[in-house]
Amino acid sequence: MLTRYLICFGWEGFGDRLQSLSYCINLARSRNRVLFVDWSDRMWFGGFHEFFDLVDLPYTTVQPEGATDPSIFEHLRVPVDDWIYDLKEYRIDDSSHRISVYPGVGFRAYNYYLLSLHLRFNKQTAEEVQREMQRLVPTEMKLVHLRGTDRAWKAEDIHEFAKQHGNVGLISDDQKAVDEYLKVSPAVSLCAAETDSTPLHKGKVTREKIIRMLTDFCLLSRFGTGALNDQSLFYHVAKMVDVKRWLEPSKEAIQYEGFLLR
Repeated sequence: MLTRYLICFGWEGFGDRLQSLSYCINLARSRNRVLFVDWSDRMWFGGFHEFFDLVDLPYTTVQPEGATDPSIFEHLRVPVDDWIYDLKEYRIDDSSHRISVYPGVGFRAYNYYLLSLHLRFNKQTAEEVQREMQRLVPTEMKLVHLRGTDRAWKAEDIHEFAKQHGNVGLISDDQKAVDEYLKVSPAVSLCAAETDSTPLHKGKVTREKIIRMLTDFCLLSRFGTGALNDQSLFYHVAKMVDVKRWLEPSKEAIQYEGFLLR
């Protein structure tokens, strides 16, 4: 019997990628398919396995070859880009195709628990993120998320938000938003825009940028108490995922016949 595969593409922000990944993990489990995760697009760096492992789940790090559903991916040799939105109405069915593809956009039925259960940082990523977390927040403190740059905000909204949350740590990629907050309340600025590593969606994507983004995600997961934009998927997913599991991989991962063993 031929092995059946599910290819999961990533696109857009980290929250979108995690929702799509949880959907694909669930499909792979329920439909007995080996999972291949492709995050080789321009909004990421180095691919999925540059930063993550999958555990207790059949997977492969080598892209499967053959006829795909939808067929556009069969001979695809370029990374996913904006053209992927043409497939946003596509719905995966349990077809007879050996290789099914989820394009990373459109319908998704996500299950955040599966991300805690099956997703881990690899050893290098876990070490880098833990070191950065300790540098930024050496002792436990309340944190809030000020999403800026590609999201519009009004000064009066930030001022009201500052009155509600007071003296906290500010996770942000927008120094102007931080400055508005500081006009109303003292706070500890952890604004990523002060470094060369962020914001992620501006300029060239590097490993340093991804590590800082993952650090912000983990800090908000553990210590976050609010977000300026209540529609922030980044913050919402962070609060739903148990990043302690991500940060404490038990031992070196070994891939064997599509399985990651520990």
